[in-house]
Formats: sequence, C-alpha cells, structure tokens
Amino acid sequence: MGIKNEGAVAGILWDIYDSIHDDWSTVADFFNPYDFTDSQNDGRADSLSDGPEYILVALLDCQPDDIIEFWDGWFTDPPLGFELEMTNIFYEHGDSTRPCCIGIRGNVDGDPNDEIDIADLLYLIDYMFTGGPEPPCWAEANGDALGDDNASGIDISDVVYIVDYMFCNGQEPPSCP
Repeated sequence: MGIKNEGAVAGILWDIYDSIHDDWSTVADFFNPYDFTDSQNDGRADSLSDGPEYILVALLDCQPDDIIEFWDGWFTDPPLGFELEMTNIFYEHGDSTRPCCIGIRGNVDGDPNDEIDIADLLYLIDYMFTGGPEPPCWAEANGDALGDDNASGIDISDVVYIVDYMFCNGQEPPSCP
C-alpha cells in the first residue's frame, strides 16, 4: 500500500524523529529488528534524527492533509534540508517516487544543507577518475543536466560546469528534475 498506509506514515515520522539508523529492508527477523543476519543491504537506511523540531515546523507551516503535502512543506521556503535522508526514509516506507535531487543540481556528495562546494567537486572527480564511490544521487552529479540521470550521463562536462559555477561566476546549475 506504500505511503497511503497509516503505518508507513507513522514510520516516516518516527524515522525522522528517532536516533536509530536502521535499514528495515535489511532486517532478517522483524520481531528482532537488531538481527541483521542473512540480510540484503540496499544502502537506503534512515540516517536522520532531528527530533520533533523539524517535524513541527513542516506540520505547522504547511498544515498538510497527507504525507505528500508534508514532503512538499518540508522542501518549501525555507527548506529544512536533508534531501537524501528524507528520500531514503520515504523509500524505505514504500515510496520510490520521491526525488533525491531538490532545488538545483550539483550537491554531489549529498550534503544535508544542499550546499555546492569543493567537497562536491572532489567527490565527482574521485568517482570519475579514481574509482571512488558512486554519487548518492545521479541527478545531483549530472550538473549540466545533459544526458541521463544515471552513470552513463555523468562525464567531464559535469565537472567543467561545476568548476565554472564555483570559480568563474558561471551559470547556476539547472533545476532538479
């Protein structure tokens, strides 16, 4: 039933609130959530633990009628951040439609504050030239928005675009899809 299920909505709110970095898709025994034997790690664990403050801000600012409106309220001005973490939480509770790219492209390392800085450039260069880890969000790494938002769409033009933006007053990266 995905995110239309009341249990999923409660789980989403709990995973934003709690401080346990769990990955329910890797749990072998749901009656013992700390038993990770024989599990398949999909790397989509929740890693957000900001207590009730941000939840209350999103609820009070937009007064959502459903969890999608809560998502929209979380990312409207001023956005509360944590794009990758929120995407992972929604994914773990049955919604694979939430984008990992919010605002403009270029946050290659998944910085919770959505800042484009030298760390993003180094992350992209490390991935492209030294076999570093894949970017957590392909659309963010595809800084110029040319090609597909996957590994095949990432090339040197993305590095050049981000360098131009950061150091040469180039154009701001395109909006996220």
